[in-house]
Amino acid sequence: MAFYLYIVTVFVTEVFNYAIISRTSWKQLSRHWLIIFLAFLVTSLSQYYTSIIFDPIGLFVISSAIYPNSKRSINIFYAMYTYVLSDFLTWLIVLFIYKPLFSVTEDMIMVSSLMVSFSYVLSILLLLIIHRLFNMNFSLIRKIDNRNNLILLVINLAMISYYFLSEISFIIPRYTGIVLAISKITSKSVLIFIFWMLFLTASIMLNYYSKRRMAEAIKFEQDKHLEVLETYNSYIEQFYTNLRKLKHDYENILISLRDSIEVGNVNEVKEVYQDLAARSQSYLQESDGKIIQELIKINIPFIKLTLLENNILAQRKRVPVHLLVCRPIDGYATNLEVLSSVLDRLCKRAIYLAQENFSDVEIIVDSLEDGFSILLETRVYQASTAKDYVDAEENEQHLMSDNQELKVVQQSFISQNYFIQKMEVHLLEVTD
Repeated sequence: MAFYLYIVTVFVTEVFNYAIISRTSWKQLSRHWLIIFLAFLVTSLSQYYTSIIFDPIGLFVISSAIYPNSKRSINIFYAMYTYVLSDFLTWLIVLFIYKPLFSVTEDMIMVSSLMVSFSYVLSILLLLIIHRLFNMNFSLIRKIDNRNNLILLVINLAMISYYFLSEISFIIPRYTGIVLAISKITSKSVLIFIFWMLFLTASIMLNYYSKRRMAEAIKFEQDKHLEVLETYNSYIEQFYTNLRKLKHDYENILISLRDSIEVGNVNEVKEVYQDLAARSQSYLQESDGKIIQELIKINIPFIKLTLLENNILAQRKRVPVHLLVCRPIDGYATNLEVLSSVLDRLCKRAIYLAQENFSDVEIIVDSLEDGFSILLETRVYQASTAKDYVDAEENEQHLMSDNQELKVVQQSFISQNYFIQKMEVHLLEVTD
C-alpha cells in the first residue's frame, strides 16, 4: 500500500512542480485531464517495474498538449526541469535533512516509501522558496524568440545527461548486481551538490536572459505602437483639417449660391452645385478619412492600432484597404494585446496576397454577444497563390490577457475567387 502511495505522490508532486515552473494554471491542467491521467498510468507502470525513467516523457507529453504552439525545446525544458529539480530537491532532503536529523542510512531511507514520498512533498515547498528567492519566471521563455538561445540548449543537454546518468546508476545495480562507484553516498552527495550549484547558476542565467529579452521585446512593441499612435494622431489632425477646409468651402459656396440666386443666374447655380457635389464625393471617398471614421468605432486600443499599422503597410505596398465596422466594438475588456500578433498575422497575409494578385483587402468588423468577429477578404485571381494558407477546419485556441480568458476561433478558405480569413474572439469568464 505504501508503494502505491509513493507512486501517486511522485506523479502528483511532479505535476505540482511543473505548474509552478511553467506558471500553468489549474484550469489549464484540468482541460487536459485525460492526457494527464494516461501519462500517470504509463509512468506508474514504469515505476512499478523499473524506476521513474518514463516520468520526463510523460511530463513532455503533458507540456506539449498544454502548449502546442511552443517550441519543442521549451517543452523539453519544462519536462526535464521538473524532473531534475524534483529529483534534486528530494535528494537534498534525504542527504542533508533526514540523515543528520534521524541518523539513518541512505539505504534505509530509500527502501521506505513513506519517507521518500514525504521528501517529494517537501520538494514543492523548497521549489516555491527557491523561485520566490530568485524571482524566477520561466513562463517568459514561451513569449520570447528562443532562436540561438545557447543557455536553453546547454541546460537541456545537461538535464538530459543527468537523467540518463541517474537512471543508469539506479537500473544497473538493480538488474545486474553491479554496484557503481557513483552510488556510494559520499560520492553521490558531492556530485549532487556540485551539479546542483551549476544547475542553479544556469537556471538563474536563463531566467535573467528571458527577462531581458522580454523587456527588449516590450520596449520594441512600445516604440512601434508609439509610432503608430503618432501616425494615428496625424491622421486625426488631417481629418479635422479637411473638415475645417470643407466647412470653409461650404461657406464660400453658399455665398456664391446666394449671389447667383439674387441675380437669377441659373447656369452659375448649376456650376456651383456640380462643383460642390464633386468635392463632397472626393472627400467621402478619401481612404484615410473613411478608415479613421471606422476605427473610432473600435474601443480596443491594440486592435485599433494593429489595423492602423497594417493600413500604413498596405499604403506602402499600394494595396487598397477598405474597413467596415458594422456595429461598434465596445463594452468588452480593452487590454487585449495578446490578440495583436494574431490579427497582425492575418492582416499581413491578406496584404501580401493582395499585392501579389493586384487586388484589394476588405476588412469587416462586427460585434458578437460575447465578443467580436473580424473578417478579411482578399480577391485572388489565382487560387494557387493562397492554397498554402487555407485551413477549412476551425482552429480554436485559448489565450490569456492579464486576467481575461479568451477563446479565439480562426478559419481560412477560398470562396468564389476570394481568400477569406475569419477570426472570432469570445471573452470568457474573468479568472481570479
